[in-house]
Amino acid sequence: MTHVIVVGAGTAGLPAAIEAADRGATVTLVEKTDRVGGTLWLSSAIMSGAGTRMQKAKGYEDSPQQHFEDCFAIGRGRNDPVLLRLATEVAAETIDWLEQIGVPFTADSPRLAPEHELYTRPRSHYIQPIPGTPGSGRNAIPPLERELKRRMDTGSIELRLRTSVTKLLQDGRGNVVGVRVAGPDGEAEIRGDAVILATGGYGGNVELLRRLHPKFDHVITLCPHEADGSGLLLAQEVGGTTAFMDSLIPLPGGVPNPESPGDCLYWVMLPNQRPPAEAGDIYVNKLGKRYIREDEKHPDARERAMMQQPETAMIAVFDEPMRQGLTPRIAEYTKRELEGGRGNPNVIVSAPTIEALAQKLGIDPATLRATIERYNGFVERGVDEDFGREAMPKKLDTPPFHAVVTYGVVLGTMGGVKVNGQLQVVREDGSPIGGLYAAGEILGKGQIMGDGVCSGLAAGPAFSFGRVAARNAVAAFAGAPAEAAR
Repeated sequence: MTHVIVVGAGTAGLPAAIEAADRGATVTLVEKTDRVGGTLWLSSAIMSGAGTRMQKAKGYEDSPQQHFEDCFAIGRGRNDPVLLRLATEVAAETIDWLEQIGVPFTADSPRLAPEHELYTRPRSHYIQPIPGTPGSGRNAIPPLERELKRRMDTGSIELRLRTSVTKLLQDGRGNVVGVRVAGPDGEAEIRGDAVILATGGYGGNVELLRRLHPKFDHVITLCPHEADGSGLLLAQEVGGTTAFMDSLIPLPGGVPNPESPGDCLYWVMLPNQRPPAEAGDIYVNKLGKRYIREDEKHPDARERAMMQQPETAMIAVFDEPMRQGLTPRIAEYTKRELEGGRGNPNVIVSAPTIEALAQKLGIDPATLRATIERYNGFVERGVDEDFGREAMPKKLDTPPFHAVVTYGVVLGTMGGVKVNGQLQVVREDGSPIGGLYAAGEILGKGQIMGDGVCSGLAAGPAFSFGRVAARNAVAAFAGAPAEAAR
C-alpha cells in the first residue's frame, strides 16, 4: 500500500491527507504546531472558481477559460500558464467539495471582490466569518477536522502534532523516500513512497522577509510565525529550485504591533474598505508629500504606488470635520476602536496645528504645510493638477489635525518552490525530484497569480493543489496517469 507523508496540516495539507487516504494510501500527517489549520486560523480564505454550484444557482455564466484569462491579465502575463490552467480548471470541483463537507459560505457568494482587481464575472466565494475573530478561514477547520478524524478512526491517517521535519531522506538516485522528524518522543525517520510539502510560505519569518527583500525593510506581517520558510529550505537542500523569489506585494494599511516588532497588529485597509476619500482626507508618505490620487479605484495601482514610498508607509491626514465624517466601520473595527488605536497608541496622531502634527510624524513641517496648502488650492479651483483626484469635498483646514499611520503589510509571499504541472518539485534543469510534491503557499503566489493579486487565488489553489498533489503521488505508485492541466 502506498504510504504518503504530508508535511503541514493547513490549507493544502489537510485536503492532501484526506484525498490521499481516499485514494487508498496510508498517510502520515506531520504538523509542527499543536493544532491543525495553519494559516486558516488567520486568513479570510477567499476562493475563486468558475462553474461552482453556487455560481450556477445564481445564474452566472462563467468558465475556467474566462477565469484563466482574467487572472493572466491581472498577473501581467507572468503567471505560470500550466499552473494557472490547473488552478482554474479544478477550482469549482474544490469549492463544491468544501461546501459538501460543511464549509459554510456566505449567502452572497460568489460575488465581485472590490478589495482586489475585479474579475469580469462574480466568482469570489467567501466563507462565513465567526464574529469577534480575525478572518473567516477558521470556519473551514471544523469540517476538515471531521473529515480528518473519520480517516484517522479507520487507521488510514496518522496525525503527528508538535513534530517538525528536519530533513528529507533520499535514495541513491536522488528520489525522496521519507523524512527525518523531531517531536515529543525525540528524533525518528519515517519512510514513505512520496512526500508532499504543504508547509506554507515564509511571510511569518520577518528576518527572512527583510533579507530577501531589502527594499521592503519596514513591511510588517500578518502571517503566522509558523510560516517561516522551513519547507522551502527543505526542498532546496535536496536540489529543488525556486521561482518568483524577487517578488513581494505588500498591501496598504498595516498597523504595527508595538509588543512584537515586525508583526501587524491589525489591518486598517483605509483605501480598500470604504468609498475612496469619502471624508476628504489625503494620503502622504514619510516625506510629507502626496503620492497618489486618493480616489484611485484600482487596488493594484494603490498597492504599487505604496510599494514605491519610503518605508512603505501610507499616512492618511485629515482635520476635525473629516474625523467626524469617518465611516463608523472600517474593516472589522469600529470608529471608537480605531480612534483609540486598538492596541497601538501611535496609530492615531493628533495635534492643534499642521506643523505640530508633522513633528509628531517625523515629517518636515514646512513640507507638510506646503502639501496641504497646495491641495487646498486644488479644492478651491476644483482641479487636482498633480494626480487628477475627482472627489475633493472640502479643504483640510480645521484644527485639530489628525493622521492614521500605516505600513505595507504582507499577507503571503509570492516566491517559493518551483513545481511542474504534476506538482512535483523540480530541479534547476526542470527535471522532477522523484517522490517529492508541493502544494499551497510553499509554491509562492507568484507562480499562479503572476505579477498581481488575484482574488481567491491563494487559498483556492492551496485547497485544490493539496488534493491534486495527493492524487498524483498515489497514482505514481499505482501506474495510473497523473492529473495535470489539460
